[in-house]
Amino acid sequence: MCNSKIYDQVNEKIISLLEQGVNPWRKPWRTGKIEVARNFVSKKAYRGCNFFITNSMGYTSPLWGTFNQIKAKGGNVRKGEKGTIIIFWKTFDIKEKQENGDLKNKTIPLLKYSYIFNAEQCENLNLTEETPVELKEHCPIEACENVKANFPLGMPELRHNNERAFYSPSLDYISLPERGLYDKIEEYYHTFFHESIHATGHKSRLNRDTLTGCSYFGDTCYSQEELVAEMGASYLSAFTGIDNATIDNSAAYLSGWLAALRKDKTMLLKASSQAQKAVDYLLKTKFNEEITDE
Repeated sequence: MCNSKIYDQVNEKIISLLEQGVNPWRKPWRTGKIEVARNFVSKKAYRGCNFFITNSMGYTSPLWGTFNQIKAKGGNVRKGEKGTIIIFWKTFDIKEKQENGDLKNKTIPLLKYSYIFNAEQCENLNLTEETPVELKEHCPIEACENVKANFPLGMPELRHNNERAFYSPSLDYISLPERGLYDKIEEYYHTFFHESIHATGHKSRLNRDTLTGCSYFGDTCYSQEELVAEMGASYLSAFTGIDNATIDNSAAYLSGWLAALRKDKTMLLKASSQAQKAVDYLLKTKFNEEITDE
């Protein structure tokens, strides 16, 4: 399948969810156990766009695998069940001829795809070694404060002196209304995460072109940057456990993303990759593109 068709398939999946009134970037974590979708062989959580696709499919089980992985575990996919598309990158090394005639090694990334199935779509699947990971006593607001306190050095100043929430790239500061002005304290932190993701794009940090190169409100570049911030904030909200209090499924909100994604079919994959990189920057984890065929 060529890249264009992969973009189309991923977009169709997300657009279908939006049309059903489902917010694909915000999924509550169930109380008592970690529900992040992961591959049951590698144990790795899905990242980037795959995180949002798998976690918005509505299954209780967080465990996924390919057809062959399921077969290797003694299971089978029930008749009539459909797979969920995930994307990943494969790299190929080639020899590129230089102007002087020398050959130089060059690595080329190629977008690929695979289909996976949730454990609930299977029969006879032997996952006896898989046990739910129980959370210790958890305070979501305390978790938000811990994430905030451990942001990398050099993040911008937070000012509580405005009735609007925004990040100023030119002056490099975040402005938020006071916490008491929010109906829910969780919305305050989600908004802070949103603006913090914007701030990662500053030229002194990740130098993200959707932040530094935007020309005017409402253009494609601006829409992609907003999607980066929303996806990144949603990931951090899920990470801290406040996502179930911040879900926005309003018709206006969802229709806005529908229009943007229909306008640019590459936006979703680009934004999800940039959002993952921004989250990894804030959480001080190492960013890498998914290069697995799980």
